[in-house]
Amino acid sequence: EAALPNAVQLRRRDYEASAMMRELLLRNGIALPSTKGPTAEPPGLATEATMTTVYLIGNRHGRGGDMVDVIIHEVTASERAVVRKGDPQALADANKVLVLLSEGVLQDASLAELMEVLAQDRATSTDRIVMVCRTSSEGWVFGGANPEVAAAPAEVQQALNDHEAITYRTPSELGSRHEFPAMLNHLLDRLAPSSSGTGPAGGCAAPVATVPTVRQQLEAARQLTKLAEVEAARAAETAEAHKLAAETAKAEAARAAETAKAHKLAAETAKAHELEVTKLAKAEAAATAKAHEAELKASEAAAEAEALRVELAALKQALANSNASNST
Repeated sequence: EAALPNAVQLRRRDYEASAMMRELLLRNGIALPSTKGPTAEPPGLATEATMTTVYLIGNRHGRGGDMVDVIIHEVTASERAVVRKGDPQALADANKVLVLLSEGVLQDASLAELMEVLAQDRATSTDRIVMVCRTSSEGWVFGGANPEVAAAPAEVQQALNDHEAITYRTPSELGSRHEFPAMLNHLLDRLAPSSSGTGPAGGCAAPVATVPTVRQQLEAARQLTKLAEVEAARAAETAEAHKLAAETAKAEAARAAETAKAHKLAAETAKAHELEVTKLAKAEAAATAKAHEAELKASEAAAEAEALRVELAALKQALANSNASNST
């Protein structure tokens, strides 16, 4: 649904079908080579004396009448025709008569002008009429369903039946943007055929730049595809290298984490060992102090015992001396 505004409408008339197919190819990257040749008159050098005179019959004021000014402008800008309107002498001198079929054209002055054209053409056994019509939704229908047609004189109704009208396509920037140029080019070829012929879409008189052939475009597309494949392979190799580098970095990070863990465990073990050594040193110091204290106490006890022994010996000697004195 998002693509519908850019869709190309199906058309069956030969020039519209050709323009439709060229547009479809162009939008898909394939531009057909031009078949236009050089024009007889370079743009800008044409004069009114060399251009076709077109008398225009139309009604600006009814539904669909907006095409009158658009067509006058575009035909004049093409420099292939001079447009005249509202002048009886210009009507008599015109090479072509362009009848724009929209609401109100078969009434009053424009109907009278069309009747005059038919009378002049009958008198000279010519047919100068070219018709352009709006679609039914834009204000024009053929046959008795259209009150203007039903009320028109018989010769006007016959003229409508005898001339196949070109369907007017409104200028657009949407999907059918190619249709207005195709319609205009076809109309110009009907009004003022160029001496160099027309292109497949009813082209204009200006030279058309040559475009590459389908074979050249396909070859260019193949080359682009090759380059894209090479670039994709390089990108894949780069991605694989990046992936390997990432995996290596991940492995290095894991090893670094293991090393850090081992260092932490070693630090904790060293700290525990240090605490144990400190504890043992304190215990050893305490034991040494106690042993030293015990040694002092033992020395004191020995000295005390020696003193007692000496004292006892002295007492014994004194007792012995006393006993000897008594015996005497």
